Amino acid sequence: MAKEHNRTPNNESTASTETPPAPVAPVALAAPAAAATTESTQGRAIILPNGERRVDFIKRRFKELTADPATKTGARGKIVKELKAMGHDVAYQIVFAATKGDKPAAPAATPAAPAAAQ
Repeated sequence: MAKEHNRTPNNESTASTETPPAPVAPVALAAPAAAATTESTQGRAIILPNGERRVDFIKRRFKELTADPATKTGARGKIVKELKAMGHDVAYQIVFAATKGDKPAAPAATPAAPAAAQ
């Protein structure tokens, strides 16, 4: 049995005998927590006991530790130890993944001496 359509040969709608659906009130949806920030949108945010997101803490500490040449070596390992001291046991791989695209902070450049006039 073929289904009949209410269409004219020109593909225009004809008057329908069906009643239109009742209007539905829009529902306000709560925005997800990740949408509130502009940082990472993958996965869910892990919040540390100090209220900071784990990825933000790792990136901030990496920049702080690599800015000083004395602490540049082993910065990721130090971050793992700091997180463990906070009671948040994290594998080195997590810290590496959070910082793999970040370049270590460059040491402050000393201004070049002005060239002697000849």
